[in-house]
Amino acid sequence: MLPQENAWTHARRERDRIMEDAMLVAYAVAAIMGNKEDEISENEAKKLYDAGWLKDRTQRGLLRFSRKGATSKSAKIYSRFEIESLKRAEKNIENSYQRAMQKMEEMQRKTLKTS
Repeated sequence: MLPQENAWTHARRERDRIMEDAMLVAYAVAAIMGNKEDEISENEAKKLYDAGWLKDRTQRGLLRFSRKGATSKSAKIYSRFEIESLKRAEKNIENSYQRAMQKMEEMQRKTLKTS
């Protein structure tokens, strides 16, 4: 890969990261202001995010929901900010893990070359 291509790829990744950050800030502002735009129904959340992922993270206590009404049969409402924050955290952890594995592989290759 040419250095210039690498720079453009890096620029695209950085642009995407900034846009994701901006959306996260927008969701945070909506949540703080008590804006309805932060609220997402369980059905809508299942459409936007994997239903299994949503159920798993809720059972693990990583996501919370509130009820639209007073009864236990009322619709579940999630926070977009909370969901997006968790998705971002998981993505960051996975990226860190992949970088660590790449560094470990590089070190192993160097060790094998010197042996």
